[in-house]
Amino acid sequence: MASIKNLKKELVYTYGALLDECYIVQMVIPGIDAKEIDAICDEIENQYAQMAAAAGSLKGKKEAAVALRKDFDASVDALAEKLKNLVEKK
Repeated sequence: MASIKNLKKELVYTYGALLDECYIVQMVIPGIDAKEIDAICDEIENQYAQMAAAAGSLKGKKEAAVALRKDFDASVDALAEKLKNLVEKK
């Protein structure tokens, strides 16, 4: 991993992009349940807060950074899958 600073930037960009996708889905696809989209948005915000707090406490611990990166990737994949399933359900 290049640096913790880059990881923090990637957290912001990636979770922000997921939120953008939620809002676009809500605007573009008629009949999408707003409560389900809001729940996914809340989950994205919670995951970001947890990951940002964890990234802030790394302080050069390479093993912890690698584990956090894996958790981050799994979290993003799971959230994207939830959004995909919601769109396909409609």
